[in-house]
Amino acid sequence: MASDFGVIKDIKRSNKPSIKLRIIRMFQRVEVVCNYRNVLEIISFTILRNFLTLMDVCNIDEAILIEHPIFFLHGHGAPPPASMDFHGDIERVIFTEQQIRARVSELGSQITGDFRSPASPPVIVGVATGAFLFLADLVREIRLNISVDLIRVESYGSGTVSNGRPTISSTLKVDVRGRHVVLVEDIVDTGRTLALLIEYLTTKGASSVSVCTLLDKPSRRQVHFELVGEGKYYSGFECPDGFVVGYGLDYAEVYRNLPYIGILKPEMYKS
Repeated sequence: MASDFGVIKDIKRSNKPSIKLRIIRMFQRVEVVCNYRNVLEIISFTILRNFLTLMDVCNIDEAILIEHPIFFLHGHGAPPPASMDFHGDIERVIFTEQQIRARVSELGSQITGDFRSPASPPVIVGVATGAFLFLADLVREIRLNISVDLIRVESYGSGTVSNGRPTISSTLKVDVRGRHVVLVEDIVDTGRTLALLIEYLTTKGASSVSVCTLLDKPSRRQVHFELVGEGKYYSGFECPDGFVVGYGLDYAEVYRNLPYIGILKPEMYKS
């Protein structure tokens, strides 16, 4: 590995595009040595300093590596071998594990502040299956005596586009009559699913219905939905166009266990 860091003088004289690939390969070797742990947390300051010098003298945009999945592997040993096969299917990472963690913490704090009244702890309702990771992380950031339940809505099947006819396939176990409800979604695009769920919760007697979505695609909205009572709308990130997977989101029930959110390569879902 030392030979990779001994080329700085040569690189100053030759700014070859192939150096980008060489640096990525170098980090792939470091990845193996470090047992798939977060490279930037493991490698020494000297190695990192030399690496940054390489990027500087070659005028290499850091985005070439920021978007490389190697930087978003879980920091506690090697991930399951199956998940490692998925990284090559991702066109680019749009929200890193670190960005997601920070934003979820902020959302949890907002919900805690908005529902702090001890007489009205909310019921947190996760929309299965896509929101399961977001739900699990979010509820641990809410410092209230909450209740948690799940509801399942089918609208995508195994495709990449909503069929436009969402249906509720499993109902709640918790009685929400007279209680505040926070719906937790993985992504809001057309608004059809939310409109259906808000109507359902209204018929169940919820005193208010709020929505907390990790991703939002307002440009794709087709149905207007009204929050109930003093309901609030919490949004993690505005999502760009493209079919997104990871952190609970799937294509054909795959990619849910990726720790980041990325755009799936079109060839992975277009025949």
